[in-house]
Amino acid sequence: MPIHILNIMCCCCSKSLKNKIDKLRLRKKRLKEHKYCGCIEGESSRRRAKMRSCGDRRTSEEEDEVCEALEYNFSNVEVKEGFSVSEPINPFSHQLTCALRPQSDLVVEGIVREKAKSFTVNLVIGRNECPNIAFHFNPRLDQCYVARNTLLGGQWGDEEGCGVFGFPFARGKRFLIEIYLTHSQFLVAVDGVHYCSYAYRTPIENITGIDVSGAVDLTSVYLRTSLVFPSALPPDFPPSPHFIPLNSEGTTEHELQVTPIYGIFQKKLTLNSEIEIIGRIKYLPTSFFVNLQEGKNIYPHPEIPLHISSRFSQTKNFVVLANAWHDKGWGKEEFPNKESPFIPGSEFTLRIVCESEQFIAEVNNQLLLEFNHRVPYTNIDTILIYGDVFVYNIRLNL
Repeated sequence: MPIHILNIMCCCCSKSLKNKIDKLRLRKKRLKEHKYCGCIEGESSRRRAKMRSCGDRRTSEEEDEVCEALEYNFSNVEVKEGFSVSEPINPFSHQLTCALRPQSDLVVEGIVREKAKSFTVNLVIGRNECPNIAFHFNPRLDQCYVARNTLLGGQWGDEEGCGVFGFPFARGKRFLIEIYLTHSQFLVAVDGVHYCSYAYRTPIENITGIDVSGAVDLTSVYLRTSLVFPSALPPDFPPSPHFIPLNSEGTTEHELQVTPIYGIFQKKLTLNSEIEIIGRIKYLPTSFFVNLQEGKNIYPHPEIPLHISSRFSQTKNFVVLANAWHDKGWGKEEFPNKESPFIPGSEFTLRIVCESEQFIAEVNNQLLLEFNHRVPYTNIDTILIYGDVFVYNIRLNL
């Protein structure tokens, strides 16, 4: 089997050379992630590449100093643009007065009409008869499907349609769509719950307007800057069934509750706390996971002191692993030395105990794994359950 030249270099050369290679890989990754957001990260990377192509021999530290002047903190800029809607209207079209950037947050509220078949939210580029569409969000109620796509030069790209949970819209019901911009993708929440993501296919700074059409009546549309996603729902908006307040001591029961489920603790996790989840695996599962984490936001990524994931395959090679998210990344995965106790179609009881040095997880009264603490557990205030399971019951003893 051939050996990659970089592996030879890393083994035979000095540690400093390996560090340079790692930095190069990281910069390529960062440039790819910031290709379309128009922010300083992408511009700095392009400036460095241009400096080197012109024979500039500055060190990495000197390059950083040259590019530092371009750095821009978007969180210092408050973008607020409200589009007054005195009564339900449709269609809706608005020309933006400020450019979109990372941390821009677009909110669309309205009511789906009783005989609706579909409606569309478009972020458009230009104002000609057939403008390009940077982001096309198209709920189709007659198909229970949400299509996402991009139109450039009169050609549609590859359509995306998967969501984090089932179809979130219903005829005659109120809705709130939140479209949040990061450095690499649109994040979309429906009724306060993250629904999907969509990677940029064209620079977001070129977006000039928003169009909403189809079988809905709009009540509010506005643009703002936000540091978190998803944002809290308005006080008068019906609470989401996906967010469940959990008693510090006692049982919270549900009937075939589908995921994602965000269980919100009334107080943070303490030593010797116990969490018990009773549920059932779906008959044709792909995966599910349980997170003990800090907060319910998707962006910025929360700290996750404990992540337990069960993954299934057609070859019946089922896998369980544990991990933690800390300091902007996942750590090393840990695998129990036993077969997975999670069987498609079967019920289970997962019990997690927080001890001073580790978490202990049991399934159906049998030890599953022990996971040493990598992140302080005292900030845990949320349990997230997601994937191919039904949840009957969550019990806490904090």
